[in-house]
Amino acid sequence: MSDAQKSPWILEANQATFQEDVVERSRQVPVVIDFWATWCQPCLDEIPDYNRLFRAYGSKIRFIGVATDSGTEKEVKLAVKELKISYPVAAPTLKELDVFGDILIFPTTWVIDSEGRIVQEFLGVPPGKHEQLRGLVDKLLAQIPKR
Repeated sequence: MSDAQKSPWILEANQATFQEDVVERSRQVPVVIDFWATWCQPCLDEIPDYNRLFRAYGSKIRFIGVATDSGTEKEVKLAVKELKISYPVAAPTLKELDVFGDILIFPTTWVIDSEGRIVQEFLGVPPGKHEQLRGLVDKLLAQIPKR
């Protein structure tokens, strides 16, 4: 078992886990993916907002921070601990990042609906981003059939 599988806050991101963790999971709950980097100040500034989002919604959504261009898994684990990140963080290799395509702006945040489609992409940190994000998550949650 790799360190990523043992850790509650680092998970592996590759083609297989992306399909399971994101596409399949999005059929049950909204998925939010935040592509960030340890050297990106706007990314770091968002961490408290994402910690609050993760606490507020818990298992009602799937939230994943994808550490991009941020060093080794060990370095990312250290950053997660130092930055007090409370949500799951993936530390994929550059090759594994290919599944996401080209992410050119940090942070980039995707919201994925129950069809596995990206319904919103936030590039950078536009004004009102986190309020819009919460509103969209609420809207997507309301669309999920009650069991």
